[in-house]
Amino acid sequence: MAWFWVDVDNPPQAQYLSPIATGLRNRGHSVLITARNHQPTLDVLANRGETATPVGDPFGETTAAKVAGTLKRAANLHRLAKRTLGRPAAVVSTSRSGVLAARTLRAPCFTVLDYEGVELGIFRRSGTTILHPAVVPASVFVERGFPTERLVAFPGLKEDLSFSGLDIGSVQPAKFSFTGSNSRSIVLVRPPSETSHYRVDDSMRMLDLVIDRLAGSDELQVVFAPREPEQLRILESRDWRVPPVVLSKPLPLVELLTGVDCVVTGGGTMLREAAWLGVQGVTLFQGEMPAVDTWLESEGAIRRVGGAKDIDEIQWHRTSRSNVIAHHPEALDRVVEIVLEGASKGR
Repeated sequence: MAWFWVDVDNPPQAQYLSPIATGLRNRGHSVLITARNHQPTLDVLANRGETATPVGDPFGETTAAKVAGTLKRAANLHRLAKRTLGRPAAVVSTSRSGVLAARTLRAPCFTVLDYEGVELGIFRRSGTTILHPAVVPASVFVERGFPTERLVAFPGLKEDLSFSGLDIGSVQPAKFSFTGSNSRSIVLVRPPSETSHYRVDDSMRMLDLVIDRLAGSDELQVVFAPREPEQLRILESRDWRVPPVVLSKPLPLVELLTGVDCVVTGGGTMLREAAWLGVQGVTLFQGEMPAVDTWLESEGAIRRVGGAKDIDEIQWHRTSRSNVIAHHPEALDRVVEIVLEGASKGR
């Protein structure tokens, strides 16, 4: 029996990395889960039945603070491993701190990634292997300087990992406490990140247009899921005909998404999760479309809005269409096999 290490940096990663930990345990291995000391991330892991060792405080918003925080957390992760179990057979991490710690421990490292627009420098230099959905061509990473020999595709989307083994029919959709009628269409709004390196100001302007439309409707009920408490200002600056509901803590993801009729996000994981579950997804992202979202849009699974005309054409109510995205239950086993093969080769 070997021991493996899974490091989680944010709530979306908690969704798709925790099943890998389960898959490794089911093969008889020991798994340590660490996570950045960020309550929403720890809450999502708890919702998935995982207890993580918290490592690392908030980094701050400046580039210098983020670099310093990443290096400090990597050093803390290294020390934690050395004083507990020593060198792991392999590390699975999509955090920069995690891949740096793996490098210093001389352990093979695997990063699950479906967005080629992230800064790949640390992943490239640290020697990590990127596991990417097959619908995302390896060429989009190669064009950004990532070596072909460290790119491995797995079937489906990373959401096939997040929802591995899920019996959707047995899930009870989330119930919300609304004022007045409960017959309105429910729209979940997840604002774009305002601190990430891929922030696009036009995405925030598009959010303003959508919020204006939602605030002025008598027929729509907004459930607002802020990334940070400061984003509540987006709600406070409007006069709402139907008061929005604010999620103060994460709900189990499938319950949340199946409990709404439409999901509006700045792009990213929640958009793809909604598409996988057959819930209408609207992306506000105004930068270069990720390859995975381009594919989802071509399949009719999501919609991108680029202006007021697009917003007017959104069907906010739940559609009767069947899920257009094929599911791949074999994806998790394949990813676990890749990690085990890499560990045995010492990649």
